[in-house]
Amino acid sequence: MTYAFLIFTAIVLVGCMGPGQVSELGLADPRQFPQVKGEDLTGAPQWLPVAFHGKVNVVAVGFERSHQSMIEKWHATLQPILGENPEAQFYEVPVIYEMNGVARFWLNNAMALYVSDRQAKKHTVIVYTNREQFAKHLDVSVQDPVLLILDDNDHVVWKSSGTISQLEYIKVRDILKGLLKNETAV
Repeated sequence: MTYAFLIFTAIVLVGCMGPGQVSELGLADPRQFPQVKGEDLTGAPQWLPVAFHGKVNVVAVGFERSHQSMIEKWHATLQPILGENPEAQFYEVPVIYEMNGVARFWLNNAMALYVSDRQAKKHTVIVYTNREQFAKHLDVSVQDPVLLILDDNDHVVWKSSGTISQLEYIKVRDILKGLLKNETAV
């Protein structure tokens, strides 16, 4: 019985993500997304913002589990715009405080199980770092999720938190279209 349990456990763990690692922040340019190392939900290490592959990237940053519902609303609201513009990519970046390896292992795998879509797994990058420093760099609060638009130089050209109003939706659409045409965004 014990032998069978060990084999079962080994088979299950082979498909699991590792614990990831705590990342130091690279905070050179205050207009840019912070440089951090994370891990996507397939278990691949990712350096941000280098791993953002769109010409324009829409990045939803959450600091708490409760932020996930707002991030899902943002993604659903922006899907029509993103669908029209394949060069614009949507990423989720949960920024989680530093924790021990066992806790990171558990959380990474719980999140990976929650997301079934392969593309969404590659576009969700978990970062373990000093959340307050990360938020301060972006001039936001850890109390609220934040939605960012990054240009092709990883500069934050727009940010918001809370529900996207119809007016903000139009502004986001116009910013994305302008950036994709290499125009200057407002």
